[in-house]
Amino acid sequence: MKKIFKAKRIDNGKWIEFDFNQCSGADTSNGYRVNLTDNLYYSNTVRVDPKTICQYTGINDSEGNRIFEGDE
Repeated sequence: MKKIFKAKRIDNGKWIEFDFNQCSGADTSNGYRVNLTDNLYYSNTVRVDPKTICQYTGINDSEGNRIFEGDE
């Protein structure tokens, strides 16, 4: 099973989901860098707030939404 995370983007405050392989490194002053890739031709690196990172538990709620550890 892939390790899936979610975190808030620094630039717009929106939540994004990503897998561990997309995390390209830490920048302590500006957050973690995450590569978002939709296909072979599109790639975008965004920064996420490290305090908001939550890991997917592998469990979904009754409505099918993913449950993340550390999510409020």
